[in-house]
Amino acid sequence: LAFTPYPALFNGIVHFSVDVTATATGEQARCDIGIIVHPVNSPPAIDIDTSRVRYAATGGGARAGVRPNEDISLAGVIVLSDPDAEESSDAFGSSGVDAARLMLEVSCGTLSFGQPGAHDFVGGVQNGSISAMEGLTFNQGDGVQDRFVDVTTSINHLNVQLQRLYYHSGNLCRGEDIVLTVELDDLGNFGAGGPLRAKRTAHWKITEA
Repeated sequence: LAFTPYPALFNGIVHFSVDVTATATGEQARCDIGIIVHPVNSPPAIDIDTSRVRYAATGGGARAGVRPNEDISLAGVIVLSDPDAEESSDAFGSSGVDAARLMLEVSCGTLSFGQPGAHDFVGGVQNGSISAMEGLTFNQGDGVQDRFVDVTTSINHLNVQLQRLYYHSGNLCRGEDIVLTVELDDLGNFGAGGPLRAKRTAHWKITEA
């Protein structure tokens, strides 16, 4: 007799009964069984769309790579997920609300969440500057032209900000092979296993001119 939890990440208490009947005498017996399924932390995942990287870096194939002093959008290139975060939800039924820590590092050039603007607010309205965004804790960097940025918030918020991610090649990376390193720490969520991490990289070329 084997028990397999369903769904796969189920945790809690399961009750079931086993009934036995003697065919010769009709006698019956019942055994009630309780099983405690303890939570186990599952690793997060990072998906990098290499076709989008190639499209962004080459302008859809119009050039050999990113040009010096060029800003390219990396929207849709990186998508984060965590099965534990998807299984949990807040009071409003939204999943992906557990905190996670994202670290982005580029070998040359800088990264921004959104195109840096001259003002955080215009006429009292938030103007897209990351410094005015709520729900983000920057452990290192501030989301504006950082070579390394380390930010903590929910998986949902991280994926929203990654839709605003830009790479700035600057003037000092001519001819360089660029490596973007993406690392995601689930901060342990809950259950056995402790904090788990995922790590991926993306690559593109900077042209000489």
